Parts: sequence; structure tokens; C-alpha cells
Amino acid sequence: MLGIIASTVLFISCKKDEEKGTPTGNPTGEFTDSRDSQVYKWVKIGEQTWMAENLNYETLDSWWYDDSPSNGKIYGRLYTWDAAVDACPSGWHLPTDEA
Repeated sequence: MLGIIASTVLFISCKKDEEKGTPTGNPTGEFTDSRDSQVYKWVKIGEQTWMAENLNYETLDSWWYDDSPSNGKIYGRLYTWDAAVDACPSGWHLPTDEA
């Protein structure tokens, strides 16, 4: 009986590394923005999927910190609220209290 319990515990606690995701257990990945081919990382936390880095998509009301394109590669772009809404890639949205 003890052998059955021990083998069951070992079987249940073993998972493939690919299924574990990050050390915190969160799956991660990348997607390519079809508008400008920039690649962004994402992470799933609980039931929500978040971008794991700042967006760097150019819109009418966006700019780089200190007006330096090199800062865009590091920090992404700065946006007005309306520009940020427009900058979200298809299938993504700004977080709100509702979603």
C-alpha cells in the first residue's frame, strides 16, 4: 500500500520542464506586432495575459523619453491616453477595473 501511495505522489509531482514555464510557473512567450514587425514578450499571470515589456509602436501622440530613439528600444514610447488605446495591437487592450 505504501508503495502505491509513494509512486502516485512521484507521478503527480513530475512535469515536463516545458509545462512549468518560468520559475514562478507562469507561461511566457513572444508575439510579433503585424503593424511594424516588432517582437514583444508576454507572460500569463493567473488567468490574465500581460505584455512583459513596454510597447514601442509609433502613433500620432507618442514620443520617446528625452526625444531619443535609443530610449525607445529600452523603455518603449510614451503615450497620451487616447494614443495608448490606439497603440494596442489587435487582440490587446489597456487594463481597466472591468478587464
